[in-house]
Amino acid sequence: MYKINKKQNVIEKNKIICILKAVLSGYVYTIVFLFLLTFLLYQFDISNSQINVGIIVILIMASLLTGYITGKKINKNSWMWGCVSGGCYFVIFFIIALILNNHIPAGKELMTVLPICLGSSTLGGMIS
Repeated sequence: MYKINKKQNVIEKNKIICILKAVLSGYVYTIVFLFLLTFLLYQFDISNSQINVGIIVILIMASLLTGYITGKKINKNSWMWGCVSGGCYFVIFFIIALILNNHIPAGKELMTVLPICLGSSTLGGMIS
């Protein structure tokens, strides 16, 4: 019985590591494409609405990638683990926004970003 618990404990640690690696990959993707969006803003006259659309598209693609990577690594219930990785992505996103803005983001912003992260990462887990 001890061996089963030990094996199960190792499997749980591997899932956590897989999720953390996937979230890190999602943030690397986010940073690279935000730099690209910044470059486009610098080169061309882009309106605020186009910038907002670009940020949302980057957020969707990063969450989708996070869920996809998690789903590939954890084959069983990949949609659920994709959703968990999207939740982790959102929590880190929220903490960074809190640190940078020195106040809690508005409820409207949170209610937009949370479903995007959870839905996109769940979809990524499903297609993996």
